[in-house]
Amino acid sequence: MSIFLFLATVLTVLEIILAYPTEGGRLSNVSLEEKEIDFEPRNVIVDSQFKWPTSRDGNVYIPYEIHNLEPDAENVLHQMIDLFRQKSCIRWIPRTTETDYVQVRPKYENGQPVGYCEAMVGRVGGRQHISVTSLCLGLWHNPRRWALAHEMMHTLGFFHEQQRPDSRCYIEVSPDGETDMVNNGVITDFLVDITFPYDFHSIMHYNIPSFFKTLQGETISIEGDEPSFLDWWKIKNAYCGYPHFCEYNKDVCDKHNAHISQCYLENRMKPFEKPNDRGWFKDPVKGM
Repeated sequence: MSIFLFLATVLTVLEIILAYPTEGGRLSNVSLEEKEIDFEPRNVIVDSQFKWPTSRDGNVYIPYEIHNLEPDAENVLHQMIDLFRQKSCIRWIPRTTETDYVQVRPKYENGQPVGYCEAMVGRVGGRQHISVTSLCLGLWHNPRRWALAHEMMHTLGFFHEQQRPDSRCYIEVSPDGETDMVNNGVITDFLVDITFPYDFHSIMHYNIPSFFKTLQGETISIEGDEPSFLDWWKIKNAYCGYPHFCEYNKDVCDKHNAHISQCYLENRMKPFEKPNDRGWFKDPVKGM
């Protein structure tokens, strides 16, 4: 009975958004070349106001402005903006007079570009940022253009795949990986969507061999320079009125549900404990 109640509770609420408050109420997420770190003590905030609104024409318009971005990084930004336009209803548009917008800018320390990208999570109100440099995109040696799409997904409200409540049904996390609770710790204190199959190829999944080992021989890998097949499906399901993946892939989802049900019975899946004081999203926006 308890597993049924747990799964029913989790599966009735779709994606949520996690956001971490910083000074002035801003939200931030930091990504290094191989891992992301949280550099300030934070509390979780979950609220529907952090979802970008869908317009009457069915598109989602996100105003942005570019501030002192390196030319190479700006080129990647325009490539990603065009990619989101081609593959979803997300429209990144140059800002005019909008008060809620994204400033895309570089970040420097001691006069040098930092090796991580950074983004605020979800729509936070007012000016928010994506910080990106040619270094964090690997443009000098090993291009990882998908890192910018990763931050853009954070802006949409998506968080990390390895923090799903069912993640330990699919991956084993090393003690070193578990110490980074902000980025790798399992979410148990508010509802997270686990109705989509676990995605080993998501650009929102860290790929650090010393941290993560798959339990059934799968390979954690990012394929290409853009969101994965399931990433795109989640974006379109969350924002664009697109049907859920399981409506067309029942066999895959039935297998996933059976797997996590068994996982829960084996006490490898932590149950939902209590809602965050601020409430949680009932719209399908995932915080990773």
